[in-house]
Amino acid sequence: MLIAKGHKVRALVRHEDERAQSLRALGADVVLGEALGRTIHYRDVPLSDWSERLSQAGVPAHLLSHLKVMAKLRGQGRYDRMTDDLFKLTGEKPTSMRDFVKLHASAFTAG
Repeated sequence: MLIAKGHKVRALVRHEDERAQSLRALGADVVLGEALGRTIHYRDVPLSDWSERLSQAGVPAHLLSHLKVMAKLRGQGRYDRMTDDLFKLTGEKPTSMRDFVKLHASAFTAG
């Protein structure tokens, strides 16, 4: 979970980034912090706590089950890979996480 001091968490980022830079290697907190122009602190939240909060927020059980499996796989590094699949399919380079966050900064800011 990504937490900015004094801000509510507005988004959970748990998916493969198809860029040449691995978010796992860079640190998602560093990438998001640079894009948003503020310090973001990463805190490893136990899966049970994370899933309980999602459940309390009303996430349906079938979706929660799916998200838990994806979170486990991500924790094992199973999504930490880079491909050129998007480029092959569309002929366009994917947007980096840093650029995506800059373009949509308001979605990552409490307000």
